[in-house]
Amino acid sequence: MRSLAIMAYLFLALASYALAAGTVPAGQEPKSVEARKGSFNAAGKGFYLDPRLDSLSQTSIASLAGRLSLVSGKISTVVTGISASATPPDKGLVFLLDQSQPSEAFEVDVTPSRMLVKASDARGFIYALQAVKQMMPPEVSEKTAKALPRILVPCALVKDWQDEAERPHEIDCVSQWIEPSALRDSLAHMVTARKNVLIWRLRDEEKWAEALASDPELAEKWAYAAFSGNASRRGDFYTDEQIGEILRAAKSYGIEVYQLIY
Repeated sequence: MRSLAIMAYLFLALASYALAAGTVPAGQEPKSVEARKGSFNAAGKGFYLDPRLDSLSQTSIASLAGRLSLVSGKISTVVTGISASATPPDKGLVFLLDQSQPSEAFEVDVTPSRMLVKASDARGFIYALQAVKQMMPPEVSEKTAKALPRILVPCALVKDWQDEAERPHEIDCVSQWIEPSALRDSLAHMVTARKNVLIWRLRDEEKWAEALASDPELAEKWAYAAFSGNASRRGDFYTDEQIGEILRAAKSYGIEVYQLIY
C-alpha cells in the first residue's frame, strides 16, 4: 500500500510540470518503486562521486548539492574519488557509474543512512536527479527563501528505464510565439517526462522566427506581424544569442535539438 502511495506521489509531482501553454509533455512514472520504512535526511550530507562520471553528470550532481546547501543552510560537500573496486560510503549521497545499467536507466536506493544512485551514462544520472528531487520537499525545486533544517526523502528502491532510444517532443515557434524563458522551462519539464530530443520548429515557407546574421531584416519582415496583421507583434523572433542559450540549456539536460527549418 505504501509503495502505491509513493508511486502516486512521484507521478503527481511529474504531472504537475505539464503546463506552459501545451508546450510541455506530461511526466513519466518510474517503472518500479519498492517502498521501505523510514526516511533519509539529505540536509548537510556529503555527496560522493565516482571519478569515472562524465563532466555533465558531475556538474548536474554538484548543482543539486548546491541547491540542498542553499535550502537547508547546511553545506553539502562534493567529494570525487570513489574507486570502482572499493566499497562505496555507507552514508551520504553516493553516485556510482554502473555499466550494467542500460543506457538512460537508473537506480536510486534510499536507506535511512544513505542514498545510492547508479546509472551508466549522463542521461541516466540526469533522470535519476529528477526523481530524487521529486522525492524531496517541493522547496528543493522551487525558488523559495524558506529554509529547511531537514530534507527528508522516503526510503525506497526506485528503478526506471526507457523503452525507446529516441523520445522526441516538438515545439512549434512559428505558429505560436514562445518566450525564451518559457522555452528554457520547457526543457526542464522535458527531462521529467524523459524526452531526449527536441524538434524545434523555427520557420517554414511563409513565416520566420529566427534572425539571420546574413539578413537581419528578414525576421522583422516575416515574423508574426507580417502574417497576423498585428504590428505590436513585430520582433517576435529569436536572435543568435537566444538560440545559443537554448542550445546550451538543452545540452545541460542531455537533450539533443533538431532545428526544423523548411
